[in-house]
Amino acid sequence: MELTIAVLGGLSFTFIIYLVVHFRLLRNRELKMLDWFLLSMATFNGIGFSFVLWATNEGRNSAFNLIEFINNYDSSLIIMYILLSAVFVTCTVFGWYLTIGFYNNKRQKKVYCSSDGQLVLKKINLVSWLMLIFAVVTYWLYTKVYGGFIAYLDYANFIRSGVFNLQNPYSFLQRFGSLSFFSSFIFFALLIDKENKKILNRKLVYMGLLCSVCFSLYVLYSWVGRVSIVVYISTFFLGYILYLNKSIFSFVRKIIIFSFITLCLLVLTDSILGRTGDNKGIVEFFTGELSFPIATFYSVSMLSHYRWFIDIIVAPLYLLPSRIWSGFFDIETASSFNTFLISGARKGESDVLGEIPVDIMSFSFMQGNILGIVIVGFMWGSALYILQRLISKIPVKSIRSILYANIIINIAIMSALYGDPQHIIVRNFHMIVGFIILSLCLKFSFNNKKIA
Repeated sequence: MELTIAVLGGLSFTFIIYLVVHFRLLRNRELKMLDWFLLSMATFNGIGFSFVLWATNEGRNSAFNLIEFINNYDSSLIIMYILLSAVFVTCTVFGWYLTIGFYNNKRQKKVYCSSDGQLVLKKINLVSWLMLIFAVVTYWLYTKVYGGFIAYLDYANFIRSGVFNLQNPYSFLQRFGSLSFFSSFIFFALLIDKENKKILNRKLVYMGLLCSVCFSLYVLYSWVGRVSIVVYISTFFLGYILYLNKSIFSFVRKIIIFSFITLCLLVLTDSILGRTGDNKGIVEFFTGELSFPIATFYSVSMLSHYRWFIDIIVAPLYLLPSRIWSGFFDIETASSFNTFLISGARKGESDVLGEIPVDIMSFSFMQGNILGIVIVGFMWGSALYILQRLISKIPVKSIRSILYANIIINIAIMSALYGDPQHIIVRNFHMIVGFIILSLCLKFSFNNKKIA
């Protein structure tokens, strides 16, 4: 009975949201940040939820430490999960449209953009090179303590697991290596730009792209993160699709192909990094990957004490080194708290070698039950709209497309599964720093352009 409710409820939830996005696509002729997030929620909280409960019931769940939590789902909790998913999605939509009304009623300055496009592109190209050089130098300082770029790879797995405690005075520089991601995105955008082919030295741009991609792949490999590698590579594919988008039919077809390629990349990357066993089937693999949000929701649904939005209040501190917000301010992330709820210990303690992430709905519930779902939903919808406005201010289409692609994947899509503010900020560190530098370069600001 429980499985029937989960499958029918999850698929119905997915169908309704897909239908809403379909009509919005026909009206807007493109997918906005809201649409991408709705698709993500429909896929993970609808199809994914049904799939995991079915596979677990069939004994094909490879996440053995989470099976107990998933098997504890009864009819009432399944209905609660689906209804709260619908509530969160609804609040996100309301937050999006309320923010539209706020900006439409607010008088704003017009965008300033240099009329000299050639000068702007040359400045952007120069900034990309400087960011790449800065990324290499800072990451060299970070890895120097471990013996350099190559020797660091021997310690990468232990550092990720939290069991290697060598004091590195340059540990705060680790994330600056990701600035090469931003550089590679810009170099790629400059190469595919059809309107400004003759402005820049294309050989230098090609060289910049090659160097930045190679170093970015090294950084990602040293982080031992499958998802990060897939997100990085997928950004180029999606950015190119967005740049060439001309018709709805062609766009939808390319997005379907893109989704399939992304799934294949995830499986391939997992195989290369050796994160899971070779004897897993495809069902077991994806069931294991999608089990943690469902186990997380079960654990937080049993809470009697909530975090009351402290994770949102302290979120800006996550831009600082962890030794400050964790060591000095003694701040515990939502994911660390969730790991303790499920595993009985935190990362690096009692043989716990990894942290269990928090999906955005469980994170919202963790803040204050249904009140948390409503408030975080409204805030999330507002944040998505503000990001949509920000990205729309980039005047160069190729750059706008590639950066938009990374924001779509890292924020609109990935946050459905990884909704901890600390995770969101850390995985978008390169975009935050890059956007600040790019905004200073292009001197763009918000205007009153309407986005439906």
